[in-house]
Amino acid sequence: MTASVQPRPKHPQAHTLHLGEARVLASRLRLLALAALAISAACLAGAFAFQYLGGLQPCPLCIAQRWAHAAVILAALAALLRPGVATLGFTAIAGLNALVQAIRHVGIEQHWWATECTGLTGAADQAPGDLFAQIMAASLVRCDEIAWQMAGISMAGWNGIVSAGIVALGAWGAWQARSLRRLRSPVWPA
Repeated sequence: MTASVQPRPKHPQAHTLHLGEARVLASRLRLLALAALAISAACLAGAFAFQYLGGLQPCPLCIAQRWAHAAVILAALAALLRPGVATLGFTAIAGLNALVQAIRHVGIEQHWWATECTGLTGAADQAPGDLFAQIMAASLVRCDEIAWQMAGISMAGWNGIVSAGIVALGAWGAWQARSLRRLRSPVWPA
């Protein structure tokens, strides 16, 4: 009687998913992507509501944060259509970009560091006509002033908290999506 030797898996916890398990996992990953998309869309909707309904004009850093959330929405749409390590990883990276923009804005509001949108630069070295042009082109909304806050946290601070959640959703989804790589049968379309 000969004993057959089973090859050991590369990873001790590695196993092949059944097709049903893979579809359930793909559905859960789509829910994570949908949550990230909804959160970023709500952030953008809130920002536009504060601007157009509340009359709170955005500074240049606020605009940068809006673009970061637009990137999250695009990455989350890709993850919603095709959940996987790459698409959910891109969602986490886009959320990290939004988080970095928010931290940068909070730091400027708290005067931890200076920025180019807090005032005029190089005024002593400019001709009067150039200085006037710079004054006229300057943003009317200062980045270093807190325009709105709730519970002692500025809008940029709340954006940072929410963006950290988006990073967590995307990273958790990408971590969970590793299981789909071990799948031998396709789950697409679900």
